[in-house]
Amino acid sequence: MKKISVVKNPMMKYDFLYPYHFDSNINESIKRIRASIGSIIHQDVNVCVSNTSNHCIYKYIKDFGKINYLHTPSNTRFNKPKTINYGVINLIESEYFFLSDIDLVYQENHVNNITEILNEYNEPVRIVHKNYNISYPSYSPKFTDHMKRKKIDDPSGRPWEGYAHGNGLIHRPSFYKVCGYDEFFIGYAPEDDEFNQRIKHVSKLIYSDREDVITAHIFHPRAAVDNTNYELNMYYYWDVLRELRKKENSDTLTYHDIWTNKGKQWGIL
Repeated sequence: MKKISVVKNPMMKYDFLYPYHFDSNINESIKRIRASIGSIIHQDVNVCVSNTSNHCIYKYIKDFGKINYLHTPSNTRFNKPKTINYGVINLIESEYFFLSDIDLVYQENHVNNITEILNEYNEPVRIVHKNYNISYPSYSPKFTDHMKRKKIDDPSGRPWEGYAHGNGLIHRPSFYKVCGYDEFFIGYAPEDDEFNQRIKHVSKLIYSDREDVITAHIFHPRAAVDNTNYELNMYYYWDVLRELRKKENSDTLTYHDIWTNKGKQWGIL
């Protein structure tokens, strides 16, 4: 029997999910998630943490006061999709929820600004925002601190930016329609891109360029994640995309084509 710890608090407007699934350096991980939670906790969100690592981290974040926390230690191989699916099934109740890596720092009005984008559409949406990759270690919860430091370190230009494909706003009913993240992916994998390519058929996929929703990615050394399945993951990813595109081009795409985890229960550890 697995030990399961659950701490729940009243739901607010949006649930905000952190999947915590890997402890390459727990001390650094705690600093990163505290900075991220500190940047978002005072916005209109209900912070949720789905922890499938072997370390209980609630004591390090409980001082924030309103955290929905689920800890189910898992000794299986590194599988981020399972941690996400398990967290959504057991913690998420709001119609829309945010998915966040533990190393992102948010601007003061991030949630309100994302809501502005959401309100422009009369259909379900999946919103992906941009991300500044900062090239120095800092654990400030203030986005402006990261920008100030960057200007000192590199006054000639802006930080490298790109889309944070695995983060942003997700329509919960659409998440269930596609059966969540694909749990085939073990270790380092393009699970976020694969998810977006499926959910876009039931939620309008929006890549936002708005400056006021860009996040700062806290610097950290590359985690020593399980890379033994990398080539298999990539072959599988391209097979999925080829099949989706073939069905899209022939206008024969059905719900069955965008379901994943076929033939098995998902979101279970």
